[in-house]
Amino acid sequence: MIALGPLAVALVWLVGAIIVGRVADPRQARRAATWVASVAVAVSAVAVTLPEAPLAGQVSAGAGAAGCLAISLAGLLVAAMSPVDGAAPVLAARLFAVACGLLAFRYTVVDAALLALATWLVWSGDRLFARYQFPAAALLIVGALLPGPAGTIALAAGVAIRMAAFPAHAWFPRFVDRTPIGVVVAYQAAPVVLLEPSTVVLTALGAITALSAAIFAAASTDGRRTLAYLLITTNGLVIAGASWLVATLATAGLAMTVGALAARRDSLSFNEGGDFTATPRLAVSYLVFGLSLAGFPLLAGFAVGHHLPHALATPVAIIVVVALSVTGIAVVRGFLALFTRRPPTTGERDLTPLENYAVVPAMAVLVLIGLAPGLLTWASA
Repeated sequence: MIALGPLAVALVWLVGAIIVGRVADPRQARRAATWVASVAVAVSAVAVTLPEAPLAGQVSAGAGAAGCLAISLAGLLVAAMSPVDGAAPVLAARLFAVACGLLAFRYTVVDAALLALATWLVWSGDRLFARYQFPAAALLIVGALLPGPAGTIALAAGVAIRMAAFPAHAWFPRFVDRTPIGVVVAYQAAPVVLLEPSTVVLTALGAITALSAAIFAAASTDGRRTLAYLLITTNGLVIAGASWLVATLATAGLAMTVGALAARRDSLSFNEGGDFTATPRLAVSYLVFGLSLAGFPLLAGFAVGHHLPHALATPVAIIVVVALSVTGIAVVRGFLALFTRRPPTTGERDLTPLENYAVVPAMAVLVLIGLAPGLLTWASA
């Protein structure tokens, strides 16, 4: 079955990729991409309110439209906050189209093929990326075609590798370090978890991945590397059962905040510090998006982090709670290291009007869901 709302949003992104690709000037291309993302957000918001027939598979029609809204808000962040020289707006738009396509076509084989397409689009010749992601794409396709336990095992392995679960995570920090942040966000936006078979082993692996990556994030001394492990942490929590809707929006906001900061500085080393008074809105964005991942009260991640342990077996629940706590430590440590301890002489520019245009609605959604968690249940129904 095909969901018309997500399909319409996917078409918006596809047409937008064509339009943006015809704009030669990088600055104008970024503005065009921002308008495309705005249209995608509007279409997604309308689709959320429209009734639609239930979908075959693991996601309802409402969750599909809500997922496209989260994906499109992430796309708006990417379009507005990517540096002009590294935006890759056409590639990002295509990847967001693939992500919404996963919600439109609820056939496992089609979804696996779309994920393989996304992998091929992103690959730039990096052998380490290919060594992990091409086998993951093959496993997802094989798992979709094979019936019974063999197919389940192949799907589980493909999901784990695609989402950088430990120990198949080595490719991801280098991917984040060498790839434009906007492309990383677009690649991460694909709801791979929809193909995840419900297995105790995979749930436990997600919890272990979340805790391990959170520890690495808390021990890191570089903003970009900390981001990489925080993204892996979030992937682990999603594998364990956390909401991928909240994760998509929060990780996009945090990643693009780090990307915007990297465009303003030569280094994101924690040893160099930062100036909060020069970039207060950028600093607050980092903190809000990051704490939402850590399940901080009054933010969207709190509702997810509060209910997730109750749905898991006690040993796994303990690991998840510890992982969320360490994630909070890593976020606060990154905030203090990147935005404090430096005299106000850097001359860094705070969020621009275009960046504010993307950040404000994303933060508003996270705060609104945090204050009214029932909205997340309603959107997923």
